[in-house]
Amino acid sequence: MTETRRRLRVFLCHSSQDKPIVRELYRRLLAEGWIDPWLDEEKLLPGQDWDLEIEKAAEAADVVIVCLSANSVNKEGYVQRELRFVLDIALTKPDETIFVIPLRLEDCQPPRRLRGWQYADYFPPERRQWSYQRLQQSLKIRLEQRVLRDTKNVIRAKEEMADFKEVFPSKEILPNKNTQNVTGKEPIAHSAAGTPMASPASSVYKLSTICVETAGGVSTPIYYKGDPVPFKKSVVFSTAEDNQKKVEVHLLLGENRMARDNVSLGKYVLDGIPPASKGVPQIQIQFELDKDLNLSITATEKSTGRVKYLGDISLTDYSSPPVKDPLPPVSHNSSVEGLSNKGDFNWNDWIRQEGSGQDVGGNAEDAFAGGGFSDFFKAIFGETMHSSARNQAVKQQYERRVDITFQEACEGTERMLQVNDRKLTVRIPAGVKTGSKIRLAGAGPEGLDLFLVVEVQPHPFFTRIDSDLYMRYPISEELAFYGGELQVPVIERGKSMYIAIPPNTKDKQVFKFASRGIVNLKDATEHGDFYLTIDTYDPQNVPPRFQRVLEIINDHMK
Repeated sequence: MTETRRRLRVFLCHSSQDKPIVRELYRRLLAEGWIDPWLDEEKLLPGQDWDLEIEKAAEAADVVIVCLSANSVNKEGYVQRELRFVLDIALTKPDETIFVIPLRLEDCQPPRRLRGWQYADYFPPERRQWSYQRLQQSLKIRLEQRVLRDTKNVIRAKEEMADFKEVFPSKEILPNKNTQNVTGKEPIAHSAAGTPMASPASSVYKLSTICVETAGGVSTPIYYKGDPVPFKKSVVFSTAEDNQKKVEVHLLLGENRMARDNVSLGKYVLDGIPPASKGVPQIQIQFELDKDLNLSITATEKSTGRVKYLGDISLTDYSSPPVKDPLPPVSHNSSVEGLSNKGDFNWNDWIRQEGSGQDVGGNAEDAFAGGGFSDFFKAIFGETMHSSARNQAVKQQYERRVDITFQEACEGTERMLQVNDRKLTVRIPAGVKTGSKIRLAGAGPEGLDLFLVVEVQPHPFFTRIDSDLYMRYPISEELAFYGGELQVPVIERGKSMYIAIPPNTKDKQVFKFASRGIVNLKDATEHGDFYLTIDTYDPQNVPPRFQRVLEIINDHMK
């Protein structure tokens, strides 16, 4: 089922003491047919991690209904914790998006941080039907917003893909079998063919999700993988301490829920903030990504109007071009998934397709696929969220850092460790990354578990995103114009492979080598891809930075 056809995901944030009325609301929403409500007692399966599944559901939701009562408002509890998390997600949504809907179950004062949203009253019982109809109208508007966004993205991507293929038809590059191996080293992986893609069509390049680090070390997306470029996004930051003088923006690339598991793009600082209580300063950070994948970052201090340019970064190194057209043929004269010919959302057409109670496919696990935010809650609130035996055991974990090289992370390695009076040989599997944990059962003090936390050292010219491998390679303009053979390093030191550079290769052109990336940690039979970006230079005037890169590459291949 396509993204535009799926039901509206609604997460019910509530106190366990309000279960009876929340159950009734859940059943009404489910009966609509076009809504997929999430209630813990209905969705959680035996053996599933309570914290993790709830966090995953809240993150994946299109709308969060916050059920307010004296039980949830007047005391610290799970609702307050979920609410903080939900509001962090709300900061990443466009301004007009309906995402948080406060719903009062009884007469109570909404929390201060929710007063920016219009609430609905689900009481007294005789007015409940009228209140539900108003809630239903808001949910319909949210579905229209989501379907319009998703469908327009499909059409835009289709048009850009068609233009891209017309101007830059893909070609297959095969190794030149007639060329002698001048170094005597064995070429590697001749079966992988590279597909060149030209850089001028940057708008259809695929970026991973761009995030900023927020409270608790969480990666909060500002740009989602697959969204069109160029784009602009503003996020409001504040201070976490009284009289805090600066705000740091940590920019990340990747789809993992925790910042430490993603690729750091850099840290940008706005200093000179006037003294104030925590949470009072409002710092608006604007991110702007142009068609050439250059991201600029600007900060505006709202109290003074001071604007500061924080910096910019080129993301061409971290992009991968589409090799196939992933979208079905679309006729520009026909409607697409509820979008009429005029580009407007047709609610009746959509509801006829999806609101008739038909099976929309998938299951609860599919609907909320993706990482959860358990670490976020634990970083903020400690390990006191439940009194279960499982969480009590988590308190007694012991960790030790282990440093490995980039090559060892890609190929796997072993470490000899001295634990108490014992020597242990620990196997570190291929595909680990910084933050990966290896559990040694009973190896800690008093027979408790010991966790090795992996720290991967950076590589001088390889970078990685998940299982994909990236590299930039400087070549002369002469080689790019006439074509020829290029010796390219691989992860293993002292080895290389050869590729054929076709004539008229462009600067920033990208070659993709399927399955030449890093092994998948969860499935050793799968590998990511290798993306090689070409940088051209004038051989009569080689830039110093290119000279240094070539020296490092040549030394690696010796």
